[in-house]
Amino acid sequence: RRQVGTYLPIHLSSMGRACLAAMPEDEREFLLNAIRNKHKEDWIKINRDLDKAFKDYQDFGYCFSIGEWHKDVNSVAVPLIHEQHGLLVFNCGGPSFIMNREKLEEDIAPRLLHMVNNIRTEIS
Repeated sequence: RRQVGTYLPIHLSSMGRACLAAMPEDEREFLLNAIRNKHKEDWIKINRDLDKAFKDYQDFGYCFSIGEWHKDVNSVAVPLIHEQHGLLVFNCGGPSFIMNREKLEEDIAPRLLHMVNNIRTEIS
């Protein structure tokens, strides 16, 4: 279990990936350059994983992390961009034996999208 304030590389979590996918391009490029410089040996895999996450965001509105930051934890995240509140990201995850990709994709992601749309409507 992660504690408040625990460091987690932005490129490994569904929340981080959704954040990267939804942020303005110049900010994303700045962070991607920082990730590339910090993780030179792993950059090809990281970049491939992020490209997939960005495609998922474009196609479906959410991003996954399937065992990337912890081999037994899966999650999905949906970003919300708001004029006043900025970039917010909502996620749901859990142990991989409960939250497999199929459950995340078919059950959890649609619920998260619905929730975020409701929040967007309420705060607009």
